Amino acid sequence: MIGIGKDVSSLGASAGACCLYPSLLFQEASQALFRSDYLMADSVLARQDQAEKLEAEIERQIYRESLPPEDISALRLVLESLRRIGEYATDIAEIVLNLTVSKLTYNDRSRHRVDASSLGTIMR
Repeated sequence: MIGIGKDVSSLGASAGACCLYPSLLFQEASQALFRSDYLMADSVLARQDQAEKLEAEIERQIYRESLPPEDISALRLVLESLRRIGEYATDIAEIVLNLTVSKLTYNDRSRHRVDASSLGTIMR
């Protein structure tokens, strides 16, 4: 188990946001997948930049503090895990976009086939 020696509450509210934001994105990406919700997935992708900005801000704050090297190492490991959760969220969101576009494309092709066969029947 990783322990942090010094009180890191000085990292502020952005540390809490950095921890919660990737989890929120992951939850929304998962919901978008189950609902086949293109707009929700697109929203997750659009907000990934904010998660990266939060991570960068926390990294800057970590190095500004006078933390022991082992604490810095532990915090960077946590940040890396959070970054990966955010990446998983964007991966899921991209899959949702691809699936929904594929469904639309397939439905359009099917509709055109039906329309073409209807035309043939009408013209006879």
